[in-house]
Amino acid sequence: MSLEEMRKVLIKESPPQFISILIGTEDGLPIISTMSKEYEKNSAGLLATILNTVELLAKLSNLGKINYIISNHEEGGIFVTKISSKYYILIIFEKGLKEGILFFHVKRIISKIKKYLTRY
Repeated sequence: MSLEEMRKVLIKESPPQFISILIGTEDGLPIISTMSKEYEKNSAGLLATILNTVELLAKLSNLGKINYIISNHEEGGIFVTKISSKYYILIIFEKGLKEGILFFHVKRIISKIKKYLTRY
């Protein structure tokens, strides 16, 4: 599956409440997204830093491996989870999105693209 085909999966499997999606590496490199290129670069680096910081805090606190991060804001939220040891997914979503809908679509997206990410 090409990057463009993966991008189409991101779009097809996203409910209308998903504003944007980014798949990136733990090193902060964007792989594929529905964001503008400038926003993509900034988001990938910042989110890798946040994810690595939270993982370190969890390790120091003996909390085990991270499952996901949800940040809720007045007008929406941010969701981050690891796809594998190397890749993560970031989703920016609109206010009012139910967590069950979020998790359902995240699982569908990950199941459709995970095996193809090892090429990148």
